[in-house]
Amino acid sequence: MRVSKCGRLYTWLGTAKKTAGPDVGFVTFHTFRHTWATWMRRYAGLDTRGLVGTGAWRDHASAERYQHVEVTEEARKADLLPVKTTWKGRKNARKPA
Repeated sequence: MRVSKCGRLYTWLGTAKKTAGPDVGFVTFHTFRHTWATWMRRYAGLDTRGLVGTGAWRDHASAERYQHVEVTEEARKADLLPVKTTWKGRKNARKPA
């Protein structure tokens, strides 16, 4: 199913953002594009050629910008750092080590 940006989609996005509240004011269709590409790289294992193969990107150069989503072992070590919890009662808040 191909979906293109149109007035109806912008209306739906506006309604969803209003319902969700001010914390999602930054969300745009471009945000969805980056998220989708990142997930396709990280979870589906697609390389740049695979992203182009989905039809969402026209050429290798435009899909190449998503190569940075490969997480290195060094970057994963950041998860080991202690984090001060500032959001009490929040499910996703990490507890300090």
